[in-house]
Amino acid sequence: MTLFAHCGLADIIVVPELHSTLIADDNVKLETTGGRHATSIEISPRLDVHHQTERAELHLRAAVTARRFDHDKTLDSNDQKADFYGDYRFEKSIFQWNVGLDNRNTLSSEREETGLIETAGQRRKWQLQPQWSKQLSERTQMSVQYSWFDIDYRGSASKGLLDYTFQEIASRLSYRFSEKQKMHGLFHVSNYRVEVSQLTTRMVGLSIGLDQFMSEKSELSLSGGVRIYENKQTLKRSIQCVKLSEQSHALILKIAWKMSLHQGQLATAYIRSLTPSGTGSMMQEDQLNLFAKYQLKERNRLAFSLKVLRQGKLANTDNDRFLSYMDTAYKYQLKKNVLTSLGYRFTAQYYQHATKTAFSNQAVISVEYTWDRVKLDYF
Repeated sequence: MTLFAHCGLADIIVVPELHSTLIADDNVKLETTGGRHATSIEISPRLDVHHQTERAELHLRAAVTARRFDHDKTLDSNDQKADFYGDYRFEKSIFQWNVGLDNRNTLSSEREETGLIETAGQRRKWQLQPQWSKQLSERTQMSVQYSWFDIDYRGSASKGLLDYTFQEIASRLSYRFSEKQKMHGLFHVSNYRVEVSQLTTRMVGLSIGLDQFMSEKSELSLSGGVRIYENKQTLKRSIQCVKLSEQSHALILKIAWKMSLHQGQLATAYIRSLTPSGTGSMMQEDQLNLFAKYQLKERNRLAFSLKVLRQGKLANTDNDRFLSYMDTAYKYQLKKNVLTSLGYRFTAQYYQHATKTAFSNQAVISVEYTWDRVKLDYF
């Protein structure tokens, strides 16, 4: 309390929200045969708490979501999400943090991440991410970030999903050549642990990148590097324990471009990365993203996003997963506090050795109501 009292803690801004969403899905579990139609409604009250002083900024966002399906009550869920994040600014440095909890049904959390949604269940995710950044000179900046994730699938073994923890320490150094060009380097050490299978993956990575402003409205970002990893696993065979070890490397790459339009924005990116997952292994991913939004009139806007993903277990790409996901939405500001949306989502998923592809079409209608902000004076 002393730290923020020194900053002059005063007004706290509270903004309540209520989101309601109706979704009609013709293949709710992404099955290749006999896809099940389902209609669901989501009611989600939310709260945004914000406070800012000369040196500090604090945010708390919390939401609970009740999801109910028309026929299959085993798909019903009650989700919770909360994030506490902010920063404290010193003279030449800044300390930032994010602490979060995401307790969500696997039908939504794993649809894009792993595709393992045959059996609905809950996934609880804790995360902690502190970061310290310092301005070393007029052109040079450095930062150090620690990330910790703990994923718990309730009854995970029966769903093919395994609990895991992931930790990473990353150090970044950037140098600005001019107002239009900046170079950066990233060094990171990470650890992925699956307790039930006694698997540990340790990784060391290094990458360099360049950010180039092509014009006042256009920016190009390039980065590439390598991650060296080691898999260690202990297997119980009969009365003996066998320890397996494997070392290799993987390339990482990112090419991103974005442009601001007169009444919108356009962005695209190709990303090759290693990401933690609930499949019992780190995943090697190739991802292509496209995003666009356009303001039609003062109250009307369009949004479009497309993701194409290839995903395979690290050092084992015998049965890669391919995913295409498209999301379009038309949004209309009905009133100052009311935002309506009409959308369509398309998903296609197949595996390398599969003979069929799973398709899903979703129609989405949502209404968001935001109350006027409430100002609380405590100090």
